[in-house]
Amino acid sequence: MQFDPTHPLQTLFSRAESEILSTLITSQRPLTRPALARNLERKSVHRALARLEPTGLIRRTAIDETDAYTINTEHVLFEPLRAADQAPATLQDKLNALMEKGWTAQWTGNDIQLTGPAERAHMADRAAGRVQDKWKEWTGQSITVHTTTAGSPEQ
Repeated sequence: MQFDPTHPLQTLFSRAESEILSTLITSQRPLTRPALARNLERKSVHRALARLEPTGLIRRTAIDETDAYTINTEHVLFEPLRAADQAPATLQDKLNALMEKGWTAQWTGNDIQLTGPAERAHMADRAAGRVQDKWKEWTGQSITVHTTTAGSPEQ
């Protein structure tokens, strides 16, 4: 199994489980099954909830005549799961921190776009190599880095 930095929880859980966990991690209120099933099939939501509830990661409560779910913030795995769910933002922050001397980085899927000032054009290959090395260190994955300086694209 390969780590997907855009959907980090899917490295550990099924798509349905990871989407439910991600939704509950960021929710400020209990959510019903229909609210959790936005982009998922009902059957997969039912299976995911049935699998997650016994782990203690989620809690089910009856509200009126329907079940509502929340993330268990007291669970020993809550903080690591929240950190995993926030991995895309953490990666962009790491990229931003790596940038210097006028360079900027924008990560989208399998590509990173580096943009630098014209006077740093001679550093484009070095900057791209450094970003590729750090990305591999941070994620275990390779990534394509494109560079642009003074309005002219390079690779």
